[in-house]
Amino acid sequence: DKEMSSISYDAALSLPDAVLIESPHTYPRNSSWKRMIKVEGAASLTVTFDKQTMTEKTDDCLVFVRSDDGGTWGANQYDCKRFPGLADEPALIIDDDSFMLCFESSKYGGVAWG
Repeated sequence: DKEMSSISYDAALSLPDAVLIESPHTYPRNSSWKRMIKVEGAASLTVTFDKQTMTEKTDDCLVFVRSDDGGTWGANQYDCKRFPGLADEPALIIDDDSFMLCFESSKYGGVAWG
């Protein structure tokens, strides 16, 4: 909903049912990983990022993959300083209780905070 799409990272963390997922800072070069995120019983999930989040532009990216059909939630990929809940990007609302989080960095990446 509109209220949740404009929620900040700090406000989201203060919610009683918030789940914090961290990545390494700085993230490793030339790596690829996938992680299934599931919150049993959730009608939807709201995803927002810490304001320090940053990757190398286009070479290093994050993708939110739908559990049901393999499509993507939100943009085809998020990179650089373009992440849900940052700058002009609204928080990502996922109308499901799960998604696959996929990250990839190039051999030149890994110099950003992550």
